[in-house]
Amino acid sequence: MVTSTHAYLTTAEVATYLRLKERKVYDLVSQGQIPCSRVTGKLLFPLQQIDLWVLSHLEGDQVQRLSVPLVVAGSQDPLLEWSIRESGSDLATLCQGSGDGVRRLLDGKAMLAGIHLLDAATQRYNEPSVLGLSGMRDLLIVRWAKRRQGLLVRADNPLKINALKDLQQSNVRVAHRQPDAGAAKLLVTIQVAADGISPTS
Repeated sequence: MVTSTHAYLTTAEVATYLRLKERKVYDLVSQGQIPCSRVTGKLLFPLQQIDLWVLSHLEGDQVQRLSVPLVVAGSQDPLLEWSIRESGSDLATLCQGSGDGVRRLLDGKAMLAGIHLLDAATQRYNEPSVLGLSGMRDLLIVRWAKRRQGLLVRADNPLKINALKDLQQSNVRVAHRQPDAGAAKLLVTIQVAADGISPTS
C-alpha cells in the first residue's frame, strides 16, 4: 500500500499508485516521460514529482484553472532580459537563481526558466532527469547562450588571486552569490570540492 509518507516509490509501488502495469512504467522511463532517479541501478520515483507529473497532464476545464503565469524565472541574464523587452511580450521576470527557476517550473508558477545547473556525475548541464523535469508535459529546452564563469577581482589584482586555492588567504573576503544561483552551486559542489576548499572559507 502506498501512502503519502513514502518520499520515494519503487517501480512496483508507482505502478500501483498510478494504476498501471509495471511494464508501462518501464516504457515511460525509457521514453523519459516520467520523473525518476536511478540509484545503484534501482529506479526510484519521488512521490511529490509523480503527483506534479499527473497534474501536468490534466485536460479540459481543470487546465484553465491551473493556467501558468507569464513569468520567466531562474537565472538573471542581461541578454535574455533585453530580448524579452524587445519582443513586446507580456512576460515578467523573477530572477532568483537557477534552482528557484526549476522549482517554479515544477510548481506551475513560471512559464519559462533560465537555468545553468551542472550535474557533477555526468558533467552535463541542465539534465531534465536530474532536475526532476523529465515528467513535465510539453517540456522544451532551448540552448540560449554559453557562459564563462570565474572569479571577479580588482583590475590590478593586488592579492594575486589566480585560482580558487588563493581564496584561502586570511586577507581575502569572498562575496558569494545567492545559494540557488547556478554559479554558487558550481562553486560549492564542483570546483570547491575538487580543490578541497571549505565553502565557508
